[in-house]
Amino acid sequence: MSPMRTQHMKAAYAAALLISYSASAQQLLYKETHKEVSYDYAVIDSGTFEELSETEKIKYELRYSEKSVTKKILPDNSSYSEIYFDSNGYTKDWLKLPKRIVYDNDGMHLYNIQNELMTTLTYTDIQLTDRANDKIDVGDQGYHPGFVSFPAGNQQLFTQLANAGVQYQDYGNGKFSTTVENEKTIYDKQNLLIVTERVNSLGQKCKDYEGYVLMEDGKGYLPLISKTETSVRTAKGVCLTEVKLVYYTDYKIEDPGGVFEKALIKGRPIETVNVYPNPNNGLFSAEFVLRDDSRIQQIQLVNTISGEVINIEASDLNNGVLQINAADIPAGMYTFKAITNNSTLIRQFIKQ
Repeated sequence: MSPMRTQHMKAAYAAALLISYSASAQQLLYKETHKEVSYDYAVIDSGTFEELSETEKIKYELRYSEKSVTKKILPDNSSYSEIYFDSNGYTKDWLKLPKRIVYDNDGMHLYNIQNELMTTLTYTDIQLTDRANDKIDVGDQGYHPGFVSFPAGNQQLFTQLANAGVQYQDYGNGKFSTTVENEKTIYDKQNLLIVTERVNSLGQKCKDYEGYVLMEDGKGYLPLISKTETSVRTAKGVCLTEVKLVYYTDYKIEDPGGVFEKALIKGRPIETVNVYPNPNNGLFSAEFVLRDDSRIQQIQLVNTISGEVINIEASDLNNGVLQINAADIPAGMYTFKAITNNSTLIRQFIKQ
């Protein structure tokens, strides 16, 4: 039986959930802890195990790890995350793998088993903009570790997808799929499952599964299981499926700053904007989701270093998308700001 449909697992998982408001955590807006149990392995589809090289045999043998994960949201809406490896099937002294990994505003910090700092890795420009956009989203919408409401197909959603030029298919009973370029995603509310078929940067076919469970108090849906299958062909022609499987358990949530409750109240954001590609060369698209009565009144690009403000003409949207030509602006990090009669929408991007 599929783990997605194993009811006793869902019940045990839901029973472990706890929403508490800790007086000792008043300096934080939010704190979340959970466990992750991971399995990495490969299944040979054609060929034999003996045809694999010694390196491939090591790479594709079963690996198991347990992790304790902590996520905090600080008063400025930035995030702090920590991963602690309770056990790790990959551990070899000569590999010098970290025992603990910390993500904060200064970068990614790796610690050994003696809790000594091994190294600090700085964020890339893309990672910095992702963190900045996450910070904006927390301020605007709050934070939920899963879904406030699980995506389900309905006529209103299908109309929005059609207006945005997104190809979709309705399977009935809330199940639907979307296709963007070569990536197809199926949303199955009945089984609380999301399946994505895609091609990775190496040209390999991948299939992602994300399973969710309804929280015991009904305050949304949390991750239960994730699985990624990648089709691989070795140098000697052996075809195999590389599998990465993760179970999520023991969620505990503290919400002294009310960001979790804010996400529940907000639900899905009423108005949003997304900028792509990011980074870009100054020619990019801004995709909007707006209320029916909203009109864009002003658009600005703000250089985050110098503070220089560049006004952009707010032309009519084409299927919810506005094409921006800012090829002449200097390279750097910018804030895209769109002001409507209902809200102010912002998103950070990089001009190369």
